[in-house]
Amino acid sequence: RGAGAPAAAAPGDGGETGQAKPLPLSESPRPLPAPPDAWRVVGQHEDTLILEGKSCLYLMSEGSPQNPVRIGLTEGQRFLGASSEGQLFFVRGGTLTALNLLKMSEPERTLAKGGPEAEVYALSRSGRHAAALKGGRIEVFDVGGDRWKPLLSVAADAEGCRFRLSDDHLALLTGENLSVHSLQAGRKLWEKRFDQGRVNAFAIHEGFHLLSVGGWFDTLYLFDLGTGDVKHEIPHRGQVLEAALIPDYPTLAIAGEYGLTLWRPGAGEVCWDAVQLEAGRDTAHFACVVPVPGANRLVNSGFEDGGD
Repeated sequence: RGAGAPAAAAPGDGGETGQAKPLPLSESPRPLPAPPDAWRVVGQHEDTLILEGKSCLYLMSEGSPQNPVRIGLTEGQRFLGASSEGQLFFVRGGTLTALNLLKMSEPERTLAKGGPEAEVYALSRSGRHAAALKGGRIEVFDVGGDRWKPLLSVAADAEGCRFRLSDDHLALLTGENLSVHSLQAGRKLWEKRFDQGRVNAFAIHEGFHLLSVGGWFDTLYLFDLGTGDVKHEIPHRGQVLEAALIPDYPTLAIAGEYGLTLWRPGAGEVCWDAVQLEAGRDTAHFACVVPVPGANRLVNSGFEDGGD
């Protein structure tokens, strides 16, 4: 179901073969009971889902979801992200810390001190780089050592900007203007005015050198990170709310107002149309798509009023 974009040469880092592979995915998503204040899935390690709630995190085992482990956040502490290796990252008062899911009995480890106290933070997937929005500027830091080492500074509208950070790039959306900056070169690579409609979701897919952009329009765009050229235009019915790349195949998971769709760059076509919310589309919100590398799986948090 659904029309695919025209086939094109698939960009990537050598992991693509051009051969379509089967996706061993169930057509019937399995609902899991979630805590009432949980609002999005932020990661997964082995069979444990990591959910974000009100001033807390929940660790929920797929085997026994009825008994989630709650991790409370202290005053001023913010959750930044989770790595596929089971690290949870936090910031408080300019100090970056990490908690190992495999060693929950151990206290948080201090990774880097001396960072800014900002309104908004972002962390790259590996935890090597952090970005902070403060006073109309986004500052990007290398936090691989014990201090926050400045890498890049970009002017930004503190009221209306959103940004995404990877280990090599910063993507910044201010109003209708979308720009990509290189951390290594310390400069802006390209900028475009995106006036097709409101952008809901944009994400950096570093391994494939792509930036996905979707929103209140019937197309999801894949841009080349280095040049800003459009590599693919994926027709999509209704709004795009979130997108994530599953690197194993590769496959792009697109969460929209009508459901969840998988699209394969190599074939240039929709390969799986999992969930359709024709009648009750307003009862669910697809907040996050989390790919699970090496596991042939993805987690899509579509929390309804019942908490599943």
